[in-house]
Amino acid sequence: MSHFLKKIKQRYFTRDGDTLYFGALKRIVFIFIIFLFFLAIGILTWIKFIQRQGGKIKVPRITGISVLQAAEILQKRRLNLKIIPVIKNNVPKYNIVQQNPAAGTTVRENRVIEIVVSSGQIFSRMPSFIGKSLFKVKQLFMGQKQIQGMGKVILQKITYVPSDSPINTIIAQTPNPETPIKNDVPVYLVVSNGMNHKTFILPDYSNKYFYRAVKELTFNDIYVVVKSIQSSQDKVGKVLSQTPARGIRVSPGQRVTLNVGTGAKSKVPSRAKIISYIVPKTGQSDNDVKIVLSDDGYDRILFQGSVKNGEKVVQAVMVRGSARYKIFLNTKLVRDENL
Repeated sequence: MSHFLKKIKQRYFTRDGDTLYFGALKRIVFIFIIFLFFLAIGILTWIKFIQRQGGKIKVPRITGISVLQAAEILQKRRLNLKIIPVIKNNVPKYNIVQQNPAAGTTVRENRVIEIVVSSGQIFSRMPSFIGKSLFKVKQLFMGQKQIQGMGKVILQKITYVPSDSPINTIIAQTPNPETPIKNDVPVYLVVSNGMNHKTFILPDYSNKYFYRAVKELTFNDIYVVVKSIQSSQDKVGKVLSQTPARGIRVSPGQRVTLNVGTGAKSKVPSRAKIISYIVPKTGQSDNDVKIVLSDDGYDRILFQGSVKNGEKVVQAVMVRGSARYKIFLNTKLVRDENL
Protein backbone atom coordinates (compact mmCIF):
# COMPACT_ATOMS: atom_id res chain seq x y z
CA MET A 1 0.00 0.00 0.00
CA SER A 2 2.77 2.40 0.90
CA HIS A 3 4.46 1.60 -2.39
CA PHE A 4 1.28 2.53 -4.36
CA LEU A 5 0.88 5.83 -2.50
CA LYS A 6 4.48 6.65 -3.15
CA LYS A 7 3.97 6.24 -6.89
CA ILE A 8 0.89 8.48 -6.80
CA LYS A 9 2.76 11.15 -4.91
CA GLN A 10 5.71 10.94 -7.26
CA ARG A 11 3.52 11.20 -10.35
CA TYR A 12 1.06 13.94 -9.32
CA PHE A 13 2.45 15.78 -6.32
CA THR A 14 6.09 16.32 -7.27
CA ARG A 15 7.68 18.89 -9.60
CA ASP A 16 8.12 16.21 -12.30
CA GLY A 17 4.52 15.14 -11.93
CA ASP A 18 3.24 18.72 -12.13
CA THR A 19 5.18 19.33 -15.29
CA LEU A 20 3.84 16.22 -16.97
CA TYR A 21 0.16 16.60 -15.97
CA PHE A 22 -0.37 20.34 -16.12
CA GLY A 23 1.74 20.68 -19.28
CA ALA A 24 -0.66 18.42 -21.14
CA LEU A 25 -3.62 20.32 -19.71
CA LYS A 26 -2.16 23.63 -20.80
CA ARG A 27 -1.72 22.34 -24.32
CA ILE A 28 -5.35 21.24 -24.45
CA VAL A 29 -6.55 24.61 -23.17
CA PHE A 30 -4.32 26.45 -25.64
CA ILE A 31 -5.66 24.40 -28.57
CA PHE A 32 -9.24 25.05 -27.41
CA ILE A 33 -8.61 28.82 -27.27
CA ILE A 34 -7.14 28.79 -30.78
CA PHE A 35 -10.22 26.88 -31.98
CA LEU A 36 -12.57 29.46 -30.42
CA PHE A 37 -10.57 32.30 -32.01
CA PHE A 38 -10.87 30.92 -35.53
CA LEU A 39 -14.52 30.02 -34.95
CA ALA A 40 -15.26 33.66 -33.99
CA ILE A 41 -13.45 34.93 -37.09
CA GLY A 42 -15.47 32.55 -39.26
CA ILE A 43 -18.79 33.64 -37.73
CA LEU A 44 -17.96 37.36 -38.17
CA THR A 45 -16.92 36.78 -41.80
CA TRP A 46 -20.17 34.92 -42.48
CA ILE A 47 -22.26 37.71 -40.91
CA LYS A 48 -20.52 40.38 -43.02
CA PHE A 49 -21.06 38.30 -46.15
CA ILE A 50 -24.77 37.95 -45.40
CA GLN A 51 -25.02 41.71 -44.75
CA ARG A 52 -23.37 42.48 -48.08
CA GLN A 53 -25.73 40.13 -49.86
CA GLY A 54 -28.85 41.46 -48.14
CA GLY A 55 -30.55 44.77 -49.00
CA LYS A 56 -29.43 44.88 -52.63
CA ILE A 57 -31.78 46.86 -54.88
CA LYS A 58 -31.85 47.48 -58.61
CA VAL A 59 -32.04 51.18 -59.48
CA PRO A 60 -35.24 51.91 -61.47
CA ARG A 61 -35.32 54.05 -64.62
CA ILE A 62 -36.59 57.50 -63.62
CA THR A 63 -35.36 59.70 -66.46
CA GLY A 64 -38.14 61.47 -68.33
CA ILE A 65 -40.61 61.55 -65.44
CA SER A 66 -41.33 64.25 -62.86
CA VAL A 67 -39.50 64.67 -59.55
CA LEU A 68 -42.65 63.82 -57.57
CA GLN A 69 -43.11 60.54 -59.42
CA ALA A 70 -39.42 59.66 -58.98
CA ALA A 71 -39.52 60.46 -55.25
CA GLU A 72 -42.46 58.11 -54.77
CA ILE A 73 -40.78 55.30 -56.73
CA LEU A 74 -37.46 55.63 -54.88
CA GLN A 75 -39.13 55.84 -51.47
CA LYS A 76 -40.90 52.53 -52.07
CA ARG A 77 -37.52 50.94 -52.88
CA ARG A 78 -35.84 52.48 -49.80
CA LEU A 79 -33.54 54.71 -51.85
CA ASN A 80 -32.71 58.36 -51.19
CA LEU A 81 -32.81 61.27 -53.62
CA LYS A 82 -30.47 64.17 -54.40
CA ILE A 83 -31.63 66.84 -56.87
CA ILE A 84 -29.28 68.75 -59.17
CA PRO A 85 -31.14 71.52 -61.10
CA VAL A 86 -30.17 72.42 -64.65
CA ILE A 87 -31.65 74.69 -67.33
CA LYS A 88 -32.96 72.74 -70.34
CA ASN A 89 -34.85 74.56 -73.08
CA ASN A 90 -36.30 71.35 -74.51
CA VAL A 91 -37.37 69.68 -71.25
CA PRO A 92 -40.45 70.67 -69.21
CA LYS A 93 -39.93 72.02 -65.71
CA TYR A 94 -39.31 69.44 -62.93
CA ASN A 95 -38.71 66.57 -65.39
CA ILE A 96 -35.64 64.39 -64.85
CA VAL A 97 -32.91 64.67 -67.48
CA GLN A 98 -30.29 62.29 -66.10
CA GLN A 99 -29.72 59.89 -63.20
CA ASN A 100 -26.73 58.40 -61.39
CA PRO A 101 -26.33 55.45 -60.86
CA ALA A 102 -27.85 54.31 -64.15
CA ALA A 103 -31.03 52.26 -64.31
CA GLY A 104 -30.44 48.56 -63.59
CA THR A 105 -27.42 49.18 -61.34
CA THR A 106 -27.48 47.11 -58.13
CA VAL A 107 -27.06 49.19 -54.96
CA ARG A 108 -27.68 48.81 -51.23
CA GLU A 109 -30.60 50.24 -49.30
CA ASN A 110 -30.55 54.00 -48.52
CA ARG A 111 -28.16 54.67 -51.42
CA VAL A 112 -28.41 58.27 -52.66
CA ILE A 113 -29.60 58.48 -56.28
CA GLU A 114 -28.52 61.72 -57.95
CA ILE A 115 -30.94 63.16 -60.51
CA VAL A 116 -30.45 66.09 -62.86
CA VAL A 117 -33.75 67.99 -63.04
CA SER A 118 -34.88 70.62 -65.52
CA SER A 119 -35.50 73.87 -63.67
CA GLY A 120 -37.39 75.30 -66.64
CA GLN A 121 -36.73 76.97 -69.94
CA ILE A 122 -35.28 80.40 -70.58
CA PHE A 123 -34.99 81.97 -73.99
CA SER A 124 -32.80 84.74 -75.33
CA ARG A 125 -34.47 84.38 -78.76
CA MET A 126 -38.00 83.46 -79.76
CA PRO A 127 -38.21 79.70 -80.34
CA SER A 128 -39.97 78.27 -83.36
CA PHE A 129 -43.36 76.71 -82.58
CA ILE A 130 -44.37 76.06 -86.20
CA GLY A 131 -45.18 72.43 -86.92
CA LYS A 132 -45.42 71.50 -83.24
CA SER A 133 -48.52 70.34 -81.40
CA LEU A 134 -50.33 72.93 -79.32
CA PHE A 135 -50.34 70.59 -76.31
CA LYS A 136 -46.53 70.33 -76.17
CA VAL A 137 -46.06 74.05 -76.74
CA LYS A 138 -48.40 74.86 -73.84
CA GLN A 139 -46.24 72.68 -71.61
CA LEU A 140 -43.19 74.64 -72.71
CA PHE A 141 -44.88 77.95 -71.84
CA MET A 142 -45.73 76.68 -68.35
CA GLY A 143 -42.23 75.33 -67.76
CA GLN A 144 -40.29 78.57 -68.15
CA LYS A 145 -37.88 79.74 -65.48
CA GLN A 146 -37.88 83.41 -64.46
CA ILE A 147 -34.37 84.89 -64.69
CA GLN A 148 -33.63 88.46 -63.67
CA GLY A 149 -32.86 90.59 -66.72
CA MET A 150 -34.43 88.12 -69.15
CA GLY A 151 -37.99 87.99 -70.42
CA LYS A 152 -40.52 85.22 -70.77
CA VAL A 153 -42.69 84.25 -73.70
CA ILE A 154 -46.37 84.59 -72.77
CA LEU A 155 -49.13 82.85 -74.67
CA GLN A 156 -51.48 85.71 -75.47
CA LYS A 157 -53.94 84.38 -78.04
CA ILE A 158 -54.72 81.30 -80.15
CA THR A 159 -56.54 81.58 -83.48
CA TYR A 160 -57.92 78.45 -85.14
CA VAL A 161 -58.13 78.28 -88.93
CA PRO A 162 -58.91 75.53 -91.47
CA SER A 163 -55.72 73.97 -92.84
CA ASP A 164 -54.40 70.76 -94.40
CA SER A 165 -52.05 70.44 -91.39
CA PRO A 166 -53.09 67.99 -88.64
CA ILE A 167 -55.58 69.35 -86.14
CA ASN A 168 -54.05 71.34 -83.22
CA THR A 169 -50.79 71.86 -85.14
CA ILE A 170 -49.27 75.37 -85.01
CA ILE A 171 -48.95 76.82 -88.53
CA ALA A 172 -47.92 80.43 -87.79
CA GLN A 173 -46.68 82.58 -84.92
CA THR A 174 -45.98 86.18 -83.95
CA PRO A 175 -43.24 87.26 -83.18
CA ASN A 176 -41.25 85.32 -85.73
CA PRO A 177 -38.70 82.68 -84.69
CA GLU A 178 -35.26 83.96 -83.64
CA THR A 179 -36.62 87.38 -82.60
CA PRO A 180 -34.46 88.59 -79.64
CA ILE A 181 -36.19 88.46 -76.25
CA LYS A 182 -35.30 91.05 -73.61
CA ASN A 183 -38.60 91.67 -71.85
CA ASP A 184 -41.78 89.63 -71.48
CA VAL A 185 -43.14 88.99 -74.97
CA PRO A 186 -46.78 88.14 -75.83
CA VAL A 187 -47.06 85.35 -78.40
CA TYR A 188 -49.91 84.90 -80.88
CA LEU A 189 -50.37 81.46 -82.41
CA VAL A 190 -52.35 80.31 -85.45
CA VAL A 191 -53.47 76.70 -85.05
CA SER A 192 -54.94 74.27 -87.56
CA ASN A 193 -58.35 72.79 -86.87
CA GLY A 194 -58.27 70.61 -89.97
CA MET A 195 -59.56 70.94 -93.54
CA ASN A 196 -62.98 69.44 -93.00
CA HIS A 197 -63.72 70.93 -89.63
CA LYS A 198 -67.33 71.30 -88.67
CA THR A 199 -68.74 74.15 -86.67
CA PHE A 200 -70.92 73.37 -83.70
CA ILE A 201 -73.99 75.35 -82.64
CA LEU A 202 -74.04 75.65 -78.87
CA PRO A 203 -77.20 74.35 -77.24
CA ASP A 204 -78.55 75.66 -73.95
CA TYR A 205 -76.82 73.70 -71.18
CA SER A 206 -78.53 75.57 -68.34
CA ASN A 207 -79.86 73.31 -65.59
CA LYS A 208 -78.18 70.25 -67.15
CA TYR A 209 -75.48 68.24 -65.44
CA PHE A 210 -72.15 69.65 -66.50
CA TYR A 211 -70.48 66.29 -67.18
CA ARG A 212 -72.96 65.72 -70.03
CA ALA A 213 -72.15 69.12 -71.48
CA VAL A 214 -68.40 68.48 -71.18
CA LYS A 215 -68.78 65.10 -72.90
CA GLU A 216 -70.67 66.61 -75.84
CA LEU A 217 -68.35 69.60 -76.22
CA THR A 218 -65.11 67.61 -76.07
CA PHE A 219 -66.54 65.12 -78.57
CA ASN A 220 -66.77 68.09 -80.97
CA ASP A 221 -63.18 69.16 -80.08
CA ILE A 222 -64.36 72.25 -78.18
CA TYR A 223 -62.04 73.51 -75.42
CA VAL A 224 -64.06 73.49 -72.17
CA VAL A 225 -63.39 75.48 -69.00
CA VAL A 226 -65.52 75.01 -65.86
CA LYS A 227 -65.91 77.47 -63.00
CA SER A 228 -67.34 76.56 -59.60
CA ILE A 229 -70.12 78.86 -58.36
CA GLN A 230 -72.02 78.68 -55.07
CA SER A 231 -75.65 77.74 -55.62
CA SER A 232 -78.70 76.18 -54.08
CA GLN A 233 -78.42 72.50 -53.22
CA ASP A 234 -80.64 71.39 -56.10
CA LYS A 235 -78.19 73.01 -58.58
CA VAL A 236 -75.11 71.05 -57.47
CA GLY A 237 -73.27 69.74 -60.53
CA LYS A 238 -75.57 71.57 -62.94
CA VAL A 239 -74.72 74.34 -65.41
CA LEU A 240 -75.86 77.75 -64.15
CA SER A 241 -74.73 79.71 -67.21
CA GLN A 242 -72.43 79.45 -70.22
CA THR A 243 -70.20 81.60 -72.42
CA PRO A 244 -70.78 81.92 -75.38
CA ALA A 245 -74.55 81.77 -75.10
CA ARG A 246 -76.73 79.18 -76.81
CA GLY A 247 -77.11 79.46 -80.58
CA ILE A 248 -73.54 80.68 -81.14
CA ARG A 249 -71.56 78.73 -83.75
CA VAL A 250 -68.15 77.59 -82.47
CA SER A 251 -65.22 75.81 -84.16
CA PRO A 252 -62.98 73.01 -82.86
CA GLY A 253 -60.50 74.38 -80.36
CA GLN A 254 -62.65 77.38 -79.45
CA ARG A 255 -63.19 77.99 -75.74
CA VAL A 256 -66.54 77.50 -73.98
CA THR A 257 -66.92 78.34 -70.28
CA LEU A 258 -69.46 76.60 -68.07
CA ASN A 259 -70.41 78.01 -64.66
CA VAL A 260 -71.32 75.03 -62.46
CA GLY A 261 -73.25 75.04 -59.18
CA THR A 262 -71.49 73.65 -56.10
CA GLY A 263 -74.12 74.18 -53.40
CA ALA A 264 -73.99 76.44 -50.35
CA LYS A 265 -70.75 77.55 -48.72
CA SER A 266 -69.31 74.88 -46.41
CA LYS A 267 -66.13 73.97 -44.55
CA VAL A 268 -65.40 71.32 -47.18
CA PRO A 269 -66.42 72.99 -50.46
CA SER A 270 -67.34 71.13 -53.63
CA ARG A 271 -65.69 72.01 -56.93
CA ALA A 272 -66.31 71.18 -60.58
CA LYS A 273 -63.20 69.82 -62.31
CA ILE A 274 -62.16 68.35 -65.65
CA ILE A 275 -59.43 65.72 -66.03
CA SER A 276 -58.06 65.40 -69.56
CA TYR A 277 -55.42 63.00 -70.86
CA ILE A 278 -54.17 62.35 -74.41
CA VAL A 279 -52.72 58.86 -74.81
CA PRO A 280 -49.19 59.14 -76.26
CA LYS A 281 -47.72 56.84 -78.90
CA THR A 282 -46.74 53.51 -77.40
CA GLY A 283 -45.57 50.21 -78.76
CA GLN A 284 -49.11 48.86 -78.86
CA SER A 285 -52.32 49.92 -80.60
CA ASP A 286 -54.65 49.54 -77.61
CA ASN A 287 -53.66 50.87 -74.22
CA ASP A 288 -55.14 50.26 -70.80
CA VAL A 289 -55.90 53.61 -69.14
CA LYS A 290 -57.09 54.01 -65.56
CA ILE A 291 -57.89 57.28 -63.78
CA VAL A 292 -58.18 57.20 -59.98
CA LEU A 293 -59.49 60.14 -57.95
CA SER A 294 -58.78 60.67 -54.23
CA ASP A 295 -60.96 63.19 -52.41
CA ASP A 296 -62.70 63.48 -49.05
CA GLY A 297 -60.64 60.53 -47.80
CA TYR A 298 -61.81 58.07 -50.45
CA ASP A 299 -60.40 56.63 -53.69
CA ARG A 300 -62.64 56.02 -56.69
CA ILE A 301 -61.99 54.91 -60.25
CA LEU A 302 -63.28 57.51 -62.72
CA PHE A 303 -62.26 55.67 -65.86
CA GLN A 304 -60.79 52.33 -66.84
CA GLY A 305 -60.73 51.02 -70.37
CA SER A 306 -58.88 50.45 -73.62
CA VAL A 307 -57.80 53.60 -75.51
CA LYS A 308 -55.93 53.94 -78.81
CA ASN A 309 -52.81 56.06 -79.36
CA GLY A 310 -53.59 59.76 -79.75
CA GLU A 311 -57.11 59.51 -78.34
CA LYS A 312 -58.23 61.79 -75.53
CA VAL A 313 -59.86 60.72 -72.27
CA VAL A 314 -61.91 63.45 -70.57
CA GLN A 315 -63.64 63.10 -67.22
CA ALA A 316 -65.83 65.79 -65.62
CA VAL A 317 -66.31 65.31 -61.89
CA MET A 318 -67.38 67.06 -58.68
CA VAL A 319 -64.75 66.87 -55.95
CA ARG A 320 -64.80 67.75 -52.26
CA GLY A 321 -61.95 69.36 -50.34
CA SER A 322 -58.40 68.67 -51.38
CA ALA A 323 -58.38 66.24 -54.30
CA ARG A 324 -55.70 64.39 -56.20
CA TYR A 325 -55.82 62.17 -59.25
CA LYS A 326 -53.56 59.52 -60.75
CA ILE A 327 -53.43 58.27 -64.32
CA PHE A 328 -52.06 54.83 -65.12
CA LEU A 329 -51.07 53.88 -68.67
CA ASN A 330 -50.64 50.12 -69.13
CA THR A 331 -50.38 49.76 -65.29
CA LYS A 332 -47.58 52.39 -65.13
CA LEU A 333 -48.17 55.65 -63.23
CA VAL A 334 -47.78 58.52 -65.70
CA ARG A 335 -49.46 61.39 -63.87
CA ASP A 336 -50.03 62.21 -60.18
CA GLU A 337 -51.36 65.73 -59.62
CA ASN A 338 -53.56 67.83 -57.37
CA LEU A 339 -56.88 69.10 -58.64
